[in-house]
Amino acid sequence: MLRSLTLLGLLSIAALAADKVVGGPFVVNVAPGAATVVWVVQSGETKLGTAAGGADRTAPALHAESSSFTGLKPGTTYYYDINGTEDGKGSFKTPPAGTEAFDFVVYGDTRTRTICIVAWWRPS
Repeated sequence: MLRSLTLLGLLSIAALAADKVVGGPFVVNVAPGAATVVWVVQSGETKLGTAAGGADRTAPALHAESSSFTGLKPGTTYYYDINGTEDGKGSFKTPPAGTEAFDFVVYGDTRTRTICIVAWWRPS
């Protein structure tokens, strides 16, 4: 029994090690009481060929992972860690409740050329 559990544990670790975080993490849908942390994982490779069994091209197999949190406190800084490494750590602050003024940044990337749009906003 112990040998089976050990083997199962090693297989689980190997399966987790095969997935590689290739995008993010980043936080979306931030509200005074909720937020979602999202990241992109490469879990393998897809092959494409003109003959059966052939691979003229390959591309990474990607999927998004997310964790949603509710019951958060308004105006509070939260820290997250998706995989135990420095690359998987980050933080965000929930906006205040009501009409209290706050600053935020808007960032855009069209993915069509090297462009970055950053805007700061402070309500008066």
